[in-house]
Amino acid sequence: HGELVEGLIAQPEAWRALFASDGGSLVVREEGGFAAMLGLARGDRLVQSNGVALREVDDLVATVLRPLVAG
Repeated sequence: HGELVEGLIAQPEAWRALFASDGGSLVVREEGGFAAMLGLARGDRLVQSNGVALREVDDLVATVLRPLVAG
């Protein structure tokens, strides 16, 4: 699954389409599709991951995706 995650890292525009930065957290923009696969719904807020604040979409790559590839 590492190759799949690396592909997601290489396509940051996909993450930017799914999440929006809003008031110090990330908000899910869309319903269904990839968001649903992750168990997320439109309007859900992501505040932190592994103790790190999620303020920008790139924070997800650094705190979620890169550790998955490394593991």
